[in-house]
Amino acid sequence: MNRTRIIFFAIIGLVLAIVIGAILFDVLGNDGEGPVEPVVEDETLEVNVVAALPVADWVQDAARKFNEEQRTLEGYPIHVTITPMDGLVAKGRYEQEEMDPLPTAWIPDSRYLVELVNAVYKERLGRDVFLTDGEYRARPLATSLLTWGIYDSRAAVLEEGLGEISWNTIHDAAIAPGGWSELG
Repeated sequence: MNRTRIIFFAIIGLVLAIVIGAILFDVLGNDGEGPVEPVVEDETLEVNVVAALPVADWVQDAARKFNEEQRTLEGYPIHVTITPMDGLVAKGRYEQEEMDPLPTAWIPDSRYLVELVNAVYKERLGRDVFLTDGEYRARPLATSLLTWGIYDSRAAVLEEGLGEISWNTIHDAAIAPGGWSELG
C-alpha cells in the first residue's frame, strides 16, 4: 500500500471516529427532557414611553384610555406607562447610559435630540441605534432647525398687535411680559 492511500484511509478513519463520537455523546449525554420550551409567565407586557413635557399630558391621557381598554397581545395584557421628561434630560440620560429602565419608545421635543443621541451611540457602537435608513426610516417634514409654524388664530393676533410676522415679531411675542393675555 502506498503512502497516499494510507493518508487517505487515516483521514476517513478520523472523520468516522469524530462522527461516531458525536453520536455517542448525543445519545449518552441526553438527559431525556426533550427540547427546551420557553418559559411562559402570566406577566403583563410593559410598554414604557418617555414623552416630552409639551405633549406629556396628551400622551398620558391617551395611555390611560389605552390601558382602560385592557388590550392584549397573544393573550398577554398590555400596560403603557408614560414618563414625562425634558428632552435635554432624556438626551443626557441616553448618552450617559443612565436611562433606567430603558424605554420602549421616546417621544422627544425635537428630532435634533434623537440625532444628537444617535451620533453619540454611533461613535460608541459603530452603528445607528435609531431607525435612520431603509423602509422604516424617520422622515421629518422639515429638516431645518429654523423652521416654525403658527396657528391661524395666533397669527391673526400677532399681526393685529405687532404687525407682519417675522423673526422680530416672534421675539417680541416671546418676551411680552403679560404673555398671550397682553397680546390678545
